[in-house]
Amino acid sequence: MRKQAAFVLAIAVLFVVTPWASESAFAELLAAQPQDIVNQVSQTMYRHYLDDVLYTHLGDDRQWGPEHDLAQSNIYAEFESFGLNTSLHPFEYEGGTYYNVVGVHYGTVRPDDIYILGAHYDSKNGPGADDNASGTAGVMEAARVLSQYQFEATLVFIAFDREEQERNGSRAYAQEHKDDDILGMISLDMIAYNGSGLNTAVIYGRDSSAPLKQALAEAISLYGNGLSSIDIDSSIIGYIIGDVDVSDHDSFEREGFQACLLIEFDVLFNPYYHSPLDSVDMPNYIDYAFATNMVRSAVGFLATSAVLIPELATFLLPDFNADGKVDLKDFSKLAEYWLQDESSVDISPPPNGDGIVDIQDLAIFAEYWLKDFRLTAHWKLDETEGTIGYDNIGDNDGTLNGNPLWQPIGGKVDGALEFDGIDDYVSIDFVLNPAEGAFSVFAWIKGGAPGQVIISQRDTTIGGTTHPGSAWLCAGASDGRVMTGLMDTVFSPLVSESVITDGQWHHIGLVYDFDGLYRYLYVDGAEVAEDTNVVGGVHSDGGLYFGAGKYLAATDFWSGLIDDVRIYNRVLSAEDIEALAR
Repeated sequence: MRKQAAFVLAIAVLFVVTPWASESAFAELLAAQPQDIVNQVSQTMYRHYLDDVLYTHLGDDRQWGPEHDLAQSNIYAEFESFGLNTSLHPFEYEGGTYYNVVGVHYGTVRPDDIYILGAHYDSKNGPGADDNASGTAGVMEAARVLSQYQFEATLVFIAFDREEQERNGSRAYAQEHKDDDILGMISLDMIAYNGSGLNTAVIYGRDSSAPLKQALAEAISLYGNGLSSIDIDSSIIGYIIGDVDVSDHDSFEREGFQACLLIEFDVLFNPYYHSPLDSVDMPNYIDYAFATNMVRSAVGFLATSAVLIPELATFLLPDFNADGKVDLKDFSKLAEYWLQDESSVDISPPPNGDGIVDIQDLAIFAEYWLKDFRLTAHWKLDETEGTIGYDNIGDNDGTLNGNPLWQPIGGKVDGALEFDGIDDYVSIDFVLNPAEGAFSVFAWIKGGAPGQVIISQRDTTIGGTTHPGSAWLCAGASDGRVMTGLMDTVFSPLVSESVITDGQWHHIGLVYDFDGLYRYLYVDGAEVAEDTNVVGGVHSDGGLYFGAGKYLAATDFWSGLIDDVRIYNRVLSAEDIEALAR
């Protein structure tokens, strides 16, 4: 009875905010582990690069054919989309100029210390699916994953040219960079043929590269997802062999660097080696799972060797059930352990509590009551005057352009903002990069016309690099069906069957699942479209527009109302989305 009375008394301070309690009190360094990074290596994305980007089908020719330069351009575009410092490294061969494609991810502590992951993108006598689009696709997938994190040392991803002509591309690069502090170079060359089914990786390199080879073998053991071994020592998954000078690692070993080749065990038994049939179209030829595990191994090695930098993340202890919200579910847990020693809810004084759940813990809890930590930004658009649309969560305030009109009592949720379809829009600085993680965006809208844009992310140019934006939510040009153009350049828009330009209020939204690489569209709380194949999110550092397309084209301006725009930092559940639309 006394415990209940104390708890009832404590409820009286539920809305008291203590001045020393702040979000920063719960901030701590939370670093992803190399395994977390390795787990992001995707067989789906690897296959996409190999099958769709690198011209590996029957009839393609990356030796001297047009597909050679097309593949080079695609690799360059993908490296740029990852946010890498991307360039073409020229070299001369038999009177012509050729190019290695180089993507640099600079280290933040030891930028002069360098690790290189390379593969040659030229082929011989055909499409070269295994030799060596398989390795190039591996470099691309490794770059996609690793570029999302910060490391002490610099990572350099290189697609070499003219490996089949005495390794001219890598030789030129290694000679020009012989004074760099290159701590290790790995060449991925033929990593997708597994005809014997032994699932075995082979590592080649000189004795001088023994430390690097051993470290890579250990990474295969830890991160290779079951790559087996023919080596007697079962603690090392991977077969380590001595010298072999037939891949790009040789160019770096000749300059005194530690370098090695990671290659399939069955390379000598490949039936289509250097033939027009080395193609993804050959039945039961390419083992995508095996190749992906080779890539996992290389990513694990690089994530460990370059040393991951911890990121400052906010760990909000009042969210006891970790659902991103502080609500009655969390309050019930606090009540359950009232006046007890329960570490999971003992949050005061931060960071480790004082051994009892009491009024101090409740006071901190009260500061976060009904706060939704999943929200990245929230524009209520309830202002009555002025040229600023305020972000009610953070500092992503929007600036009104043209003359959109505040409608204090004309919104779906209190007020709204009315756009004239001529030159009205709201501009907001950078909020998020769609290629870096999952997110959800929702808004109430009314009016509009086919072809008009509700929310877009604009292009941004940094130096000589343009990061393309996209139309996040818009009405289809022919019939006003809700659609999204959020995608990398090789993919297509996602279009629903739901018309939203009928003059009625509609709650519309886009959910981007970063793990599965799928988009979902919602109207009035129900899913109306989803991808059937993987779609890569476009890398962009641009800001947002409400009520206009990214180029501010005359036909893109929205003519209607927009209200209550929300951006979340994760995939919302169907239950959450349905609740938002009520």
